[in-house]
Amino acid sequence: MIPAISTYAKSIILFMIFISLVNLLIPGEKYRAGINIVLGLLLVFIISGPVLRLVSGDRDWLNGVLSSVTDSVAGAQNQAAAEKVDQDQILQRQQTLITQALNQQAEAEAERAAQNCGAALVSVNVYYDADKQIIRGMDVTVSARNRQQLDKIKNDISYFYNLSPENINVKNTDDTIS
Repeated sequence: MIPAISTYAKSIILFMIFISLVNLLIPGEKYRAGINIVLGLLLVFIISGPVLRLVSGDRDWLNGVLSSVTDSVAGAQNQAAAEKVDQDQILQRQQTLITQALNQQAEAEAERAAQNCGAALVSVNVYYDADKQIIRGMDVTVSARNRQQLDKIKNDISYFYNLSPENINVKNTDDTIS
């Protein structure tokens, strides 16, 4: 039915162009008023054609228009749903990439802090808020020689991430150091 509406609109536009051309070709004002009346009546008939069909009981035409509009709306809704799924997938992938980047940064910072103290990093676990946007805590395992190294690593990470030292657990691979 959309092609029918498109054809209807095109016929009105073409007739308006025809009216303009006829007005340009009329040599004098003497005949212009009469010709404009005739062309105006034709334009009214062209425009009122679908309304007259509806009033005269042409329900098939109305059903065709309504089904066309319904199909267009359903298509738009399906497209919006597909775009929503794509958007959700993109957001999920973004979140995964952000989390991976934060984990890599946390591991690099823990490695730097461990190396500055003469220790070796073994593992890092990062804990996030519910949105996985903010680091809330860390568990860091290192191979250190003494308790001062562990405390220094903890303080360095705490300072770098602006986290409370209580949210950072630094432990040694060997729990027997003093």
